[in-house]
Amino acid sequence: MIYRLAWIIVKLALWVSLRKITVKGIKNIPANVPIIFTCNHPMGFMEPLIIATQIPKIFFFLARGDFFDSTIASWWLGQINIYPIFRFRDGFHNMRHNESAISNVTSLLKAGKSFMVFVEGSTKLQRSYRKVQKGASRLMYDMLLDDPDLDIAIVPIGFNASDMTTLNAEFNVDIGTPIYANSLFQQEKSKPKFIKSLTLQVQTASEILVPQVKSPDDEALLELAMRYSKVPKSLYMQKKIAQKIKLGTYDEKKAMTTILRANRDLMQRHHISSHSIKHVPSFIDKLSCLLFLIPFLLSTVFHAIPLSLAKAFTDRKIVNPAFYTIIRFVTCLILVVIWYIIMIPLAMYFNGLYGLLLLIILAIVGKYNHVYTNLWRMVKDHLCYHDTIERIQSIDVLNPPL
Repeated sequence: MIYRLAWIIVKLALWVSLRKITVKGIKNIPANVPIIFTCNHPMGFMEPLIIATQIPKIFFFLARGDFFDSTIASWWLGQINIYPIFRFRDGFHNMRHNESAISNVTSLLKAGKSFMVFVEGSTKLQRSYRKVQKGASRLMYDMLLDDPDLDIAIVPIGFNASDMTTLNAEFNVDIGTPIYANSLFQQEKSKPKFIKSLTLQVQTASEILVPQVKSPDDEALLELAMRYSKVPKSLYMQKKIAQKIKLGTYDEKKAMTTILRANRDLMQRHHISSHSIKHVPSFIDKLSCLLFLIPFLLSTVFHAIPLSLAKAFTDRKIVNPAFYTIIRFVTCLILVVIWYIIMIPLAMYFNGLYGLLLLIILAIVGKYNHVYTNLWRMVKDHLCYHDTIERIQSIDVLNPPL
């Protein structure tokens, strides 16, 4: 009951708050079998919220044990299908609880439930898959050891976003081909070799779902390319640029870095948005910007207090950038709900049903504020800095001059 209620609230909040969510590969999810979903972990808790509300499954999760220290937190996490798993850093005395946790997981899987495992083991803000840990493979081995004929699958997921530091982004969930380990289990009876082989399969299947590069320097170059070039931020283009970087020579990467840093300096100097260099506004765009100026201005002013407070709180409190977007999302949700709780009775007291109708209109307009903000910035930037944007757009980042 609580899981379903939380699911509805989160799905609605994500629909209102995020610009776009794209899910690819739903057809790859096998029916009527227990599934261990494996996923990368670049954005704190945004991945479980988005994936659980976009894929038609009731999910169960494993989370680090120290989240369960509080009795209230332990109760709440249990209500939303999250189970503890303890690490060495949580204290050796807690490790003995893992046997019970794994037993619960296997019981749920045998009952046909779906489990989500974030196989990188920790969260870090980057687009590429990091090294896959062995937990999911160990779980698969234990399941098959108990029942070698069990029909169970690992389904890899790649999670990404056009910009991982803002809600004004397109979030991508790419679901890969299921991995069945029954034949591997029959061939490889050694537990360490089975786990090593299956983990490698999961790593390989996962890396094709995201823009994969080799090193932190390549990751930084990929981020520069997505922010400061005309290349669209689609997942397809992210993968294409990642492949170009991964296969590029030292001189090619150096040339790309030089160009992109020059673009960054120009854009920051003139406050040109990333969206502006990826699009050219049409006549309809300019007309829409003018026609919808007043309603979006009113909506922006109305929501300014809760949204500004949420941004100020997040900017001040968050040190790890991987948690920035999720904390901003949760803080915005809480403050906006409080804001409407205050404003609805005031609006109805002074204007009756017309006041309530006005708030509903402002809320609907606010949902599309990301779209209008991008449109406004694009039109403004092209009017004020047309020559600068043309110069940036004329450079082919995929084939930079050496």
